[in-house]
Amino acid sequence: MLNKLASQIKKVVSPVSRVLGDISMVVIVLVTVLVVADVCLRRLFNSPIHGSHDLVSLAFSIIVFLPLAWCAINDGHVELNLIVRRFPQ
Repeated sequence: MLNKLASQIKKVVSPVSRVLGDISMVVIVLVTVLVVADVCLRRLFNSPIHGSHDLVSLAFSIIVFLPLAWCAINDGHVELNLIVRRFPQ
């Protein structure tokens, strides 16, 4: 009984979480474009984009939290091995 219910819930939650993960991928591209545009405008015209820091801060919360459900459904984990990868065996 519970396995059937869990299976039905997974069928509903899985596509929704995948869409949220895709949204977070789009947001990270937009954040990259925003930061590049802000830096270029600041350097070339001495006119930064007002509020870009706030938008980037908000976007990073979207980037971090939206794909968590998809990661949990797929029994995945978030791994940051930027420093650990450089350690000797």
